[in-house]
Amino acid sequence: MEDNIKEKLELKVKKVAILIIGILNIIICLCLNFNEFLMGSPIISKNVIVTISYLLIWSLIIFLGSMLRSKKLLKIFLGFWISNLLLVVITVVVVNAAMYAKILIPFVIIFLGPMYGVYFEHTIIIIGTISIIMSMITYYLIKRKA
Repeated sequence: MEDNIKEKLELKVKKVAILIIGILNIIICLCLNFNEFLMGSPIISKNVIVTISYLLIWSLIIFLGSMLRSKKLLKIFLGFWISNLLLVVITVVVVNAAMYAKILIPFVIIFLGPMYGVYFEHTIIIIGTISIIMSMITYYLIKRKA
């Protein structure tokens, strides 16, 4: 009986640790990209490395959530990537309509800031594609565990 309780507690600690790593990943990568992102400066190699690290860590986090068979954790990650995708769509609409929405600024910083190293001509499309891919992978892992 005690072993069962101990195993459940260890599993919960692992899930919380993965969630904290995800949050720290966002915060650290955002901080590393923030100066260039804020000023709209040209993207430098540091930004590219941070973005690649950000995406690799997210892939690892999603994989670990899957290994723990945690649907709840995977649903949180799916929500994050769907929110990221929605923000991309809203950003495109706001920019194309030449509107200025102050309320979006914190969300743009949180969701798009860590990916400032994506420096192609159609950056927003690439970020949207990344969000779709991450969402699809996470959704697949959730359904696979069903």
